[in-house]
Amino acid sequence: MHVVVLGGGSTGEHFVWALRRLDTESEITLVERRLVGGECSYWACLPTKTALRGPEIHADAERSFGAVTGAQLDAERVFAWRDWVAERDDASQVEWLASKNAALVRGDGVVDRPGVVRVGDRELPYDRLVVATGSSPAIPPIDGSTRSTTGRTGKRRRRRRSRSGSWCSGPARSAASWRSSSGASARR
Repeated sequence: MHVVVLGGGSTGEHFVWALRRLDTESEITLVERRLVGGECSYWACLPTKTALRGPEIHADAERSFGAVTGAQLDAERVFAWRDWVAERDDASQVEWLASKNAALVRGDGVVDRPGVVRVGDRELPYDRLVVATGSSPAIPPIDGSTRSTTGRTGKRRRRRRSRSGSWCSGPARSAASWRSSSGASARR
């Protein structure tokens, strides 16, 4: 049995891990266009939570009834630590896939016909297909709804945008944490 997994983000990785625990014989191929580990590891969860840890510690120290005094938050070092943790190098995840006897094919996977995924010029026949590609929100046109964003390219751009769900959790947590560490009152 050959299982092809489209998408190497957290869902694709977890599927590989779960299947391999139950089935040591099936051939598994994971197809990923970017980095194994996906958005969470490199652009969302890990970088945001890492950048928040220093300000959270600083805020806790400020509320220690004088046990810690004079602590300074160095934003440049906070961001350097974030960048080190989310280094955008997926070598460890690729090594982990190999340890699970799963092959990695980099590129855009497209279902060419029933039973075949195409990645560039390469055809990957499969018995079972798992689609773990993540999602992108639908962005309806709403008059007056504009927001400046920075994407993975780092270039600033203006877009009309309306999103719901977890997208705002990172920026909201960041704002609350930075506000808290600056001495302003914030509820925890």
